[in-house]
Formats: sequence, structure tokens, C-alpha cells
Amino acid sequence: MAVALSMTFSVQCQAASTIETQIRSIRSDYAATNADLARARKIAWSDETGDTGIESYFVGKELKKVVLSGYAGENSTRHEYYFRHGQLFFVFRQHETEGKHSNVQHRFYFHNGRLLRWLDANKKPVAPSSVRFRRCEIQLKDAQRFWLRYAAMPRRIGQEGAKSHLGQVLLKTD
Repeated sequence: MAVALSMTFSVQCQAASTIETQIRSIRSDYAATNADLARARKIAWSDETGDTGIESYFVGKELKKVVLSGYAGENSTRHEYYFRHGQLFFVFRQHETEGKHSNVQHRFYFHNGRLLRWLDANKKPVAPSSVRFRRCEIQLKDAQRFWLRYAAMPRRIGQEGAKSHLGQVLLKTD
């Protein structure tokens, strides 16, 4: 019994160590992507009011980052999608309400096409076994497919498409 418990604990520690190593790698890729934006080709679109905008960044033909932003009254939302070799590896979402001095952030870490960790508004991990986590993973994979397909042509998405997508990707995270 003690040997089995020891082996189980050892396997759990190795898994946690592997996840932390992957998270460090993702953070490194995040920093490298943002450092590379100076040399990236930027394609941008915003509606006539400036309330909704899309910025796509490419190095060569490879999509590196998409920023989707929207404003309505005192509320602003910003979603940043980070790509490496055609795969989503990190998503940062921020929602601010000026009057309430509220700044809600969510961080999503991906490895090999799977959501590895989600840090909620309290910077606490959401349980990977939860329905909420799995639903979010599906929605973010849909967003990945959408951006890989349309990031190079934001004008084609247009105002209604951008606002519709922004509404769709505003996850029920809270």
C-alpha cells in the first residue's frame, strides 16, 4: 500500500513538474512573439467609430498574434490570441469597466492543441475536469480555426462579423 501511494505521488509530482515546464516555455514564447512584433506585418481594421478593432500580425506568412478589441460605453474588452506554427498557444482576455474600476483578466495556456491551464479572474486555476474548462477549450479551438482562416482579411470580416465574433468569444467565464 505504501509503495503504491509513493508511486502515485511520484507520478503526480512529475506531471505537475512537466506542466510547469510547459507553462514556462509558453511564457517564453509569449515574450518572444511580442518582441518580434516590430518586424511583423500588421493588418488592421476598425469600424467607423473605432469601437471595434482587429489587428493581425504575421511574420512571413505565419500568423503570430491577433488582437480583438471592443468598446461600449464604460466597458472595454481586449482579446489577444498567440500562435506558433499554426497552433494557438496562449490567449489573454481582459474586460474593464471604468466606472467600477474593474479589470477582469483570464489567461489560457495551450500545449499541443490542448488547453493546459486556465487562470480565472482571481488568477486561480480552473479545474481541468470541470465542464466549464472543457466548454472553454472547445470555444477557444473554434476561435483558433476562425483566426487562422480570417486573420489575413479583417476587412472581409467587417463590422458585423467582428462584433458577432467578439460576442461569441466573450466566454461565460465568470
